[in-house]
Amino acid sequence: MKRGSRSGAISQVGNFSEAGNVRDVIARRVGLGSGVTYEKGKEVVEYMDNALFSRDRETICITLNDQSISAAYKLVQNYKAIEEREKQRAEEEEAERLRQQELARQRYLEAVSKAEHCQLYHCSVADLSQYGVKCANVSPSAK
Repeated sequence: MKRGSRSGAISQVGNFSEAGNVRDVIARRVGLGSGVTYEKGKEVVEYMDNALFSRDRETICITLNDQSISAAYKLVQNYKAIEEREKQRAEEEEAERLRQQELARQRYLEAVSKAEHCQLYHCSVADLSQYGVKCANVSPSAK
């Protein structure tokens, strides 16, 4: 066995020894049955620790106490999926906001360019309304 490896650990307690993965040994010692259940319970508790002042924490705690570790784990997975979707939606909204801001900047620069044209060529009619300039003397081919 490699040095520092945790799988296949042997622990001596009293007059007998336990063999298996560390998580399985811990699970047996605390009465959870399997290491998988221990890992699920650990994730549930860590999630609850991060959601200290949330309704989610109360719901998970009730589920954990009244139902099972697996039920609480499924609930945590659902909450994580919802949080991920909300995070993704917020990122998409921010990207759209930045895109709209860039479009507005481009329209503004175009309006400024048209206004400079009107000033340079002394156009008689120029309307700078909402980033749009209307110049009577500019033909479409003069761009």
